[in-house]
Amino acid sequence: MREDPDEISDWLTVRDVSEYAYCPRAFWYRRHPPSRGPTRASVAASAEGIVVHERHFRAVERRDRHGRALWWIVLGSAGLVLACVAALLAGL
Repeated sequence: MREDPDEISDWLTVRDVSEYAYCPRAFWYRRHPPSRGPTRASVAASAEGIVVHERHFRAVERRDRHGRALWWIVLGSAGLVLACVAALLAGL
C-alpha cells in the first residue's frame, strides 16, 4: 500500500488509464509536473487545449447525433420497401 497518494509511483490506477485514454499528453504532464510551477506560456497552452478538447467533444456529439438519425432513415426506408413488396405479393 502506498504511503502518499500524491507520490508518483509505478502503480497505475483507474484514473490513470481513463486519463490516458482521454488524452495521453495530459496524463504525461500530470505524471511529470514542472519543477518551477506553470509559466504564462503553459497556462495559455492549457487554456487553448481546453478549447480544442471542447471543440472535439462537440464534433463527436454532432457525429453521433447524425449517425443515429441516419439509422432511423435507413430503417424507415427498409420498412417502406418491405411494405411495398408485401403489397405487390398480396396482389394489391
